[in-house]
Amino acid sequence: MKLARVIFSGITLMTLMWRPVHGQFFDESTTVKYETNFIEVYKDELTTRLYLSRKQNGYTLAEHLYKPWIQYKTNDNLLLGLGYTYSFLTINLGLKMPLINQDDELYAESKYVDLQTYFMFRSYIVDLYLQWNKGYYISNPEDVYHQWDADQKMPQRGDMRSNILGITVQYLFNFSRYSYKAAFQQNEFQKRSAGSPIAGLEAYWMLGMTDSLMVAGNIPQSGFMDNNPFNQSDILNVGINGGYAYTFVWAVTLIGIEYKL
Repeated sequence: MKLARVIFSGITLMTLMWRPVHGQFFDESTTVKYETNFIEVYKDELTTRLYLSRKQNGYTLAEHLYKPWIQYKTNDNLLLGLGYTYSFLTINLGLKMPLINQDDELYAESKYVDLQTYFMFRSYIVDLYLQWNKGYYISNPEDVYHQWDADQKMPQRGDMRSNILGITVQYLFNFSRYSYKAAFQQNEFQKRSAGSPIAGLEAYWMLGMTDSLMVAGNIPQSGFMDNNPFNQSDILNVGINGGYAYTFVWAVTLIGIEYKL
């Protein structure tokens, strides 16, 4: 039932966000001008991509910032995926690669559902995501147990699961010359080297749960939460982010014309 409420909340949020995103940002993306000697647009053409990715989620119990006590992680898997982009819509589908991800016995078997939709426009990027993870292991057993044999398999928590709901909104300052879509969607082309500062806001909510105690009885007590037993915890995070993105172009050829810097 808790998972159903999270999924319902995620669908509701995406539905509410769609109207302002589609109405405001989509119109902005079609009216804001860009410099054609820096950016080539392929809006009405289908682009495809083949990609590799890794998926991993971490859940840390700590009383002090930068001093983790127990670090739970899912078993990261190498995924092979195929993606499509047409206009502002992008769909990516990734599957576990066979014969490579064969370490479930050591790091536990992890399952996840990852729903993500993002809108990349000329000056704004909006990212909405909903995740469900199950199956964790303790990644720092040497810090948790008084004596730990490195030859043992990692302590596993197959009953541990988490739900995550989040949103990120970012703004590109040099959007007339730098194309974010060229790097991540490939339905535009960066003809000359350019970059842009990026700044934005992000927020996410995470719910962690176990069928038994979050801190198992065989783990030495550390005074965390006054050693009170619990099997659920919530995390709400709101913050700002920023950075700089740059695409270096050495030489390109478009329609038989060569451009060199």
